[in-house]
Amino acid sequence: METSPEFPRVFRAFGLGPDCESRYLSEGLMNRNWRIDTGEGPFALKELRDVTAATARRNLAVLAPLAAAGLPVPIAVTAADGDPVVEHGGRAFYLMPWLEGARIPGTELTMGQVEDLGALLGRLHLQLNEPSLGLPRDEPVSFPAVTASEARAKLERFLDVIERRESQSAFDEAAVEALRQRRVLLDAHGGSRPNGAVADRLSGWVHGDFHSTNLLWHGGRVAGILDWDRLQVRPFGEEVARAAVLHFKSDDGRMDLERVAVFMKGYRGVIAISASAMADAAHRLWWHHLTGFWIFGLHYDRAVFNCDYLLEPRERLIRWWAGHLDEVGSAFTAGAS
Repeated sequence: METSPEFPRVFRAFGLGPDCESRYLSEGLMNRNWRIDTGEGPFALKELRDVTAATARRNLAVLAPLAAAGLPVPIAVTAADGDPVVEHGGRAFYLMPWLEGARIPGTELTMGQVEDLGALLGRLHLQLNEPSLGLPRDEPVSFPAVTASEARAKLERFLDVIERRESQSAFDEAAVEALRQRRVLLDAHGGSRPNGAVADRLSGWVHGDFHSTNLLWHGGRVAGILDWDRLQVRPFGEEVARAAVLHFKSDDGRMDLERVAVFMKGYRGVIAISASAMADAAHRLWWHHLTGFWIFGLHYDRAVFNCDYLLEPRERLIRWWAGHLDEVGSAFTAGAS
């Protein structure tokens, strides 16, 4: 059990009694989370590490209107002064009611649940962009389309870093093999970089991290959409593509393309996104994977190791996707005009 000396003051600020018990939750990758059991029931406490307190306040403010619109989102608990974020000792926290439910991998959902999930994401996009929420109309940020030569330079730098180590761990050995295979893919697909323009200007505020770990299912339906730290403005298609890939990929690297197509059917039942927008979004996401080295950056540049386990499944996905570009594109655009 991991606690913090700030907890008594944080608990008081949120109006929790002195009989609170905390249990550290190890599942989070960026922020730190605890389950807090109280006489009034359980809560989820998050310490902010990935976003600023100001950004968290902006994001948490949208949850009550979303819940009022019928979306399954928790509403942040506010302190006595009305602030949903409590800052103390240079640290910042927010508190949510504890939601019951299970996290279900996308490949285990029924086809009906998959279609409903696509429709839920469409409804979320519509509601997030209601003018009444008061979010600013920022310009969308797209997946960066770095050049093949820029990606190759990053790749070679990491290989050099590993080569200079006095001894090599199992992760180092896996990383070298992954980087060498990525080099082959870059040589084969280096001319496939997306152009600078996004194909469709259908964009707006999106959740930013809509995947199975951030969804709770109960009674066959999504009972909670969690983790609002990455609320941002992006092309809708890019969040849809990322959500589908994260939900319907397997550890062996394959994507369940039938489920991808059904997910898209559900989304298009709410938002009529064009085939050109989705084809562009899927291609940009694949290029982002092919030329991205964030796991290597965490491990070798920042000495952050909690994402190491994602290396090999991610590399298998990149290799499989490179060999099935047309099939993946067809799944994302099936039934679209």
